[in-house]
Amino acid sequence: MGVHAVFENVHGIRGAPGGMFHHLVKQLSEVLPGFGKHLAMDSKAVASFAKRKNKNKTRDGRRETDADYGRKEYRGMHKDGTLWEKIVKWFGYKLHLIVDVTYELPVMFSVTKASEPDINEAHRMLMQMEKKQPIVLEVAKTMAADKAYDDTKLITILWDQYNIKPVIDIRNMWKDEDKTRVLEGKANVVYDYKGTVCCVCPETGIQRRMAVGGFEKDRNTLKKLCPAKQYGKRAKDRRSVL
Repeated sequence: MGVHAVFENVHGIRGAPGGMFHHLVKQLSEVLPGFGKHLAMDSKAVASFAKRKNKNKTRDGRRETDADYGRKEYRGMHKDGTLWEKIVKWFGYKLHLIVDVTYELPVMFSVTKASEPDINEAHRMLMQMEKKQPIVLEVAKTMAADKAYDDTKLITILWDQYNIKPVIDIRNMWKDEDKTRVLEGKANVVYDYKGTVCCVCPETGIQRRMAVGGFEKDRNTLKKLCPAKQYGKRAKDRRSVL
């Protein structure tokens, strides 16, 4: 049975489950302190009982007509520096979620075909939250997500429209092999594709990660401080930059 058919059968009303869900989220917002302040989004593979697409597209309440094929790739690095990769394939759907990370409770959900890109549904869920859960968007301060959600448009909407700080992993978009680049105007300061900023000792060439001196909202930037000064390290050229 297709997932949409299941939802239609609940109480005989297509929108009933969603309506109940939004009502419960509203009640949680009223009784749980700080509910919705820190959010995260992700998706989960939901396999169908069917193994493949059915050539017969006629809906009969039993035949799977909505599902399709999905694929997720996971990459990382072991402690010894070696890289690992995991690929998950399935036939079915995706459950997309925005959750409160403090209470580990959902504030928005949707179900799509397995092939639907996470970022596309993320934009749609934010639009639904604006209509159905505006209070949560007003309360929210941060939104965490993995690199599948690294999208300039999404980041801009979160910060400029909702004043929510995006805490989203960054995809490596650098096409060259350089691990770091020199910051313009700062000969002894380098950064990597993730935005990690380090200063380089003029004498030894040792790179040290710069300390974060806070977020300057009026400049829309993080303040970086000399690690030699902040951590008690000795360097020839100590300074507070940026």
